[in-house]
Amino acid sequence: MAAQPEQFRVDTFTRNINLLAQQMSSGIRGKTSMEEIPSSGNRKFIRQYGVRNGFEQITTRNTNPTAVETARRNRVFTYNKYGTEEFFDDMDELNNLLVEPNSDLMRTIIADGEREFDNLFFDNVLGNALQGSTVDSALTSVALGAGQQIAVNYVESGSATNSRITEGKIRRAMELMDAAEVPTGNRYIALPAFQWHELLRTTNLLSSDYIPNRPVVDGSLPPSIYGFVPVRSERVNSAGGNHSVVCWHADAVRMGDTGYEIHVNEDFTKGHSTRLTVYRKMGIVRLEEVGVVDMLCLAT
Repeated sequence: MAAQPEQFRVDTFTRNINLLAQQMSSGIRGKTSMEEIPSSGNRKFIRQYGVRNGFEQITTRNTNPTAVETARRNRVFTYNKYGTEEFFDDMDELNNLLVEPNSDLMRTIIADGEREFDNLFFDNVLGNALQGSTVDSALTSVALGAGQQIAVNYVESGSATNSRITEGKIRRAMELMDAAEVPTGNRYIALPAFQWHELLRTTNLLSSDYIPNRPVVDGSLPPSIYGFVPVRSERVNSAGGNHSVVCWHADAVRMGDTGYEIHVNEDFTKGHSTRLTVYRKMGIVRLEEVGVVDMLCLAT
């Protein structure tokens, strides 16, 4: 029978992996609104209110304003368990890894979990969301919509031609959000390395007249590009030779995350080796279509 590590080692590993996760977290994490994940079930409803136009001039003190019923809907927030397992024959190896705050194993597990978080983000932000007018009503599928997509051949003037990311496409994303009265601030744009480097070739983004940092020295982009804070991610969706560069407002996307949970036990089906299980519950949902823009850019 395989020996079991002391509980304090498991508890220490749990604390360390969650602390390290804060240091190694995805660039996207923390750039959305947050939702608490219940201890049971796999979905909950988020109540939302539509745009209303009810204010009117009251001309006399005997006049009551017109009652207006604000449209209501329930967006479905789905959360699931994500995890990984590792088997150990050498108990000494496992014990050492469990108490080492910055072990290679912990860093590998966290990097794996953060990549999965990015995959979940892009799939749910660009995919269909579910909603109903009431909690008990039938659910309908809501697509992002063609109006929130910038074509790969978009140009501000002249003949349309397929292109990588351009300032014009970013300005168009800004225009779409401004026209929908999406608040300024807390706007983000997720860029893979290819599109990031393409922007580094843009004269305006290299000029000290426009930016406070030194991109030629450290390879960084400006803190903000037309109101969007750039975020690096190599997990952006790619199809048909195009990257889907996502622009979003923090309030347009809701995420939930329970943090990491750890279990260590013996598995008699694996030669009585010791199994380390690491999992977390995560969920992401798009709340407002107008707060998300899908910008198609050539990936080569």
